[in-house]
Amino acid sequence: MIEWHTEQAEEPYLRAEPGEWFVHVSDDAAIAGRVAERRLESRIGYLRVYAPRLRVLRLVDVVGAATTLVRDALQDVDVVTTPALPIDSVEYRSLLPLNGDPFTPTWERRLLVLPESWDAFLASRTRKIRAGIRYDMKRLEESLDWSTLTARQWTPELGEMLESVARSTYQRRLGSGYSSERAAVLRVALENGWASVYLLFDSGKPIAYWWCANYRDTMRLNTTGYLAEYAHLRPGIYLLMHVIQDAIDHRFRVLDFGPGRSDYKRHFSNDSYLERNLVLYAPTFRAQRARIVRNAVAAGTYGARRALDATGATQRVRTAWRRSLRR
Repeated sequence: MIEWHTEQAEEPYLRAEPGEWFVHVSDDAAIAGRVAERRLESRIGYLRVYAPRLRVLRLVDVVGAATTLVRDALQDVDVVTTPALPIDSVEYRSLLPLNGDPFTPTWERRLLVLPESWDAFLASRTRKIRAGIRYDMKRLEESLDWSTLTARQWTPELGEMLESVARSTYQRRLGSGYSSERAAVLRVALENGWASVYLLFDSGKPIAYWWCANYRDTMRLNTTGYLAEYAHLRPGIYLLMHVIQDAIDHRFRVLDFGPGRSDYKRHFSNDSYLERNLVLYAPTFRAQRARIVRNAVAAGTYGARRALDATGATQRVRTAWRRSLRR
């Protein structure tokens, strides 16, 4: 029996997603995802510059040495994309020879191996970070008529509260984050114990949320959002502290901060590993043309990204882009 790494590969979750779901299993490997005609985007920062429409199998999980399974899939689709895979894993090593995107960066996946108590978590942080947590939490609580809610069951009201925050976030402009189209998926996740949702309110108005995934011994930060007018109070970080405390209280072993790089992940984590996405192209003219153009775009931005990383300016540039998207 296949043991998936994520709830997204479980059949009820796959069925809740729109479109054509795909699972291929052999004796010692498995892949799961969804097939759709979609635009395979290339971006400079958050600006989309190239987006051919292709038949794409977007994998949500890979288990074992899946080379043969992916090669078979590439007979029916133009592109297979993988989730971020640990670079020391058998899954990554088996698919790397098929990778057609050499400029995809490698990054650290940040984790918090959870201590036995909230006080132990605070004690594990530096004095500066502890002081920052206490200062930010006190400032928000003194500024707002605040309250929080942890939801473990679906209601239409929960969807409405999430949508009231998410529709004004920069994530929505990028086509990510929570949306009403995700309501069916969230409902299934909550019904199966694969999700918990955290909301922060000001005078009864939702102002920030975290949607977290719960699977086996791990809680994963899935998506978040907050109202821009509250940004100076750092509501997302405030609510994250409630997430961490709840994860400790429910005896999860690990809080997974998810893919991507942000300062808060570095500040609050205590473990990490290197990971990378792979993009695998079919040996057809249409797929190979997309590969060539996408790699040309990626090569043009690779040097700039490395320079930003070297000077420590990456986070500042990312923050500026996000602010512009909120306008």
